[in-house]
Amino acid sequence: MLGIRLEEELDQKLAAIARQRGITKSALVREAIRRFLAENELVSESRRQSLLVAGRKEERETLEQIEQTVDLEGWK
Repeated sequence: MLGIRLEEELDQKLAAIARQRGITKSALVREAIRRFLAENELVSESRRQSLLVAGRKEERETLEQIEQTVDLEGWK
């Protein structure tokens, strides 16, 4: 369980969007957090793969490394 305090303006914006979508503010915040975490995982994986590729000296070697390590599962 997590409790947070929001500035009045942010709370009003959140409430307006929740009303438009027909969901609660809590549901909207949960969705936003899920999206943030998923995006963060993709950024971390991109960074990991970039670091792996950066250590390669030749383009052929780089392409081979990408083919061996790429994870397309999360990129669909």
